Amino acid sequence: MKSNLKTKRDNDIILSIGMIVKNEEKHLDKCLSALQKLRDNVLNELIIVDTGSTDRTKEIALKYTDKVYDFEWVNDFAAARNFGLKKAKGKWFMFLDADEYMDEDCSEMISFFNMPELYEKYNSASYIIRNYSNPVTGTSTDFLGSRLVKLTPEVEFKGAIHEHLPAYNPHGYFGTVFHHYGYIKNDPEYLKKRNERNMPLMLKEYEENPDDLRIISMIIDGCNDMDKKIFYLEKGLHKLDLQENYYYVNSFLLRAMKIYSKIKNYSKADEMFEKFFSRENGRDSVIIMSFFLQKAENEILFDNYDKAVEYLNKYFDVYKQYKDGKLSVIDLRMECIDGCSEHEYESIKNIYIGCLCELKRFDEAHECMQEIDIAKLKIPELKKYLANYRSLFRQSKNYIHAAKLYGKILSLNDNDKTGLVLFMLEEYYKEYEFERTEFINGMIDSGVEGPYIELMKLVRDSNDGVDISDRLTEFIESVDNWKDGYSEAIYLAMKHNVDLNDAIAGMSHDVLKSHFPIIAEGHSDYALTATKYCENINLTGSIKSMLWMVSALETAVLTSQKLLAEERRELYDLFLCTLSDYVLNIYNPDLLNPEDADVLPELHRFGYYMTLAFTAKNNNDNIAYIRMLKEALRLCEPMKDLVSFYLSEFEEELKSNN
Repeated sequence: MKSNLKTKRDNDIILSIGMIVKNEEKHLDKCLSALQKLRDNVLNELIIVDTGSTDRTKEIALKYTDKVYDFEWVNDFAAARNFGLKKAKGKWFMFLDADEYMDEDCSEMISFFNMPELYEKYNSASYIIRNYSNPVTGTSTDFLGSRLVKLTPEVEFKGAIHEHLPAYNPHGYFGTVFHHYGYIKNDPEYLKKRNERNMPLMLKEYEENPDDLRIISMIIDGCNDMDKKIFYLEKGLHKLDLQENYYYVNSFLLRAMKIYSKIKNYSKADEMFEKFFSRENGRDSVIIMSFFLQKAENEILFDNYDKAVEYLNKYFDVYKQYKDGKLSVIDLRMECIDGCSEHEYESIKNIYIGCLCELKRFDEAHECMQEIDIAKLKIPELKKYLANYRSLFRQSKNYIHAAKLYGKILSLNDNDKTGLVLFMLEEYYKEYEFERTEFINGMIDSGVEGPYIELMKLVRDSNDGVDISDRLTEFIESVDNWKDGYSEAIYLAMKHNVDLNDAIAGMSHDVLKSHFPIIAEGHSDYALTATKYCENINLTGSIKSMLWMVSALETAVLTSQKLLAEERRELYDLFLCTLSDYVLNIYNPDLLNPEDADVLPELHRFGYYMTLAFTAKNNNDNIAYIRMLKEALRLCEPMKDLVSFYLSEFEEELKSNN
């Protein structure tokens, strides 16, 4: 795995790559493997300094380089870095950490280090470090790490913590990205140990350099206590005018604005905002994006959506300037700046759309939604996007837009994303009963093709009195994932007495029970429909189908308040008979007894005691019947109406017999 590019002499080396490591077996192999393309195309050396690993770190390092050295840790990161730096023989030096992975596209750096007219022209350079904070959403911020320097005798690392190299002019910027995953570590114990290690080093530097905004900023970021953050923040605000802090002022004002916003001191947050804009180098800096975003966020908290839209539009304008290379990026070397990455840009558009919807500016919102590439959205972001879309067509009633969105997501062939849009459509259909005809027609008239559109056609024809049994059977057979979106097909099957045995066989345990609350909430006739269906069709051929039937009838019982007394009696009897059969089929009747019944799930316990109750009644043991009914009620409060029904009925029987 060592570099394939050989050098004959030390002075042939163009690039020395230095790392310090300790117990990095989780990341190191991937980190060094990602470097291989650069190393295979540039005359280089790799120097790895180990500060006391007890895992396989050194073993992994030796697969890539012979230059692996031990260094006794002395609570000083710069000292460890400088130990490796002194061994470097290259014309340039680059350093990175083990949890940073070079992007596959490193052509820009390869070209640079193969062209003397370029690498001799510059004295230092930065590349993009993309810091990920959430592996699920891909949430990240960009930082221009000043990680490369032309090697001269005076070059050395400074800083016992958050060590850094000097940046000499002319300074170059690479578009090459290094993906950094170190901030994803959420283990409280790890964070506690890291803070215990870092904070004393930072406080020691602060004692030596109390006017240094860079050190004060690090302490603020490392403090868990808000009072301490504010203490050091106010210390720093008195150091803004010092010449040596000139390049750190913008980032410090942003930090202050964020902290004041967090503690809800919005007047102070606005003061920081105004101070930034009063600076000569404010409006032309990339950091202006973060100020606009924080200002928009604060306006949203007060429901000032018009103001939020104003600041978000300003963000979009400066984002374009940043991408066109028209903004100074020096602040990006001082601070991770929100809103720089394409991923963040798309997420912020979602927020913008939400504000437009709140302002009922639906045409603008829809136009903006068309600009978002939903293929690039992670699942959490797509949820926000769909929430905005639902709000959009709820207000505008333009269901053709909803259908086209469904078609667009369907074309991605991503089951998770398709499931989300189906869930949204299903929830909307269920909730807005009086808009269903308009919703169905919009779906069908859109010209979009897909299973959900076919389902809407079945619903329309069923409402028009058309016999859809054969088509419905074909549709049900075609569904390979019943998790989301197709509860209405289950309801239609019940209405038209279509066999669901094959469909039930393909459903998971959770899915088996998931459709009924949705159907019941969307259809007032559900309880009667479920009763008639379960009476007329044979669904007792397997435990799975029995569970489906029990679940269907359980939901019917819980939503049976509007049924007539005879209808309720019919439903209750059918439910209890089905539940009793189910319980006796999944448990050994010889082992079931009241002493052990407490270990059963709630509904199963209820079924067991109701079985005992009716056995007692059949044996004319009225006292046991009442006792078992009351025990069943005690164990399953949701079935209160059902048990009360049988108790009342029994009281009437006793009165009539007397």
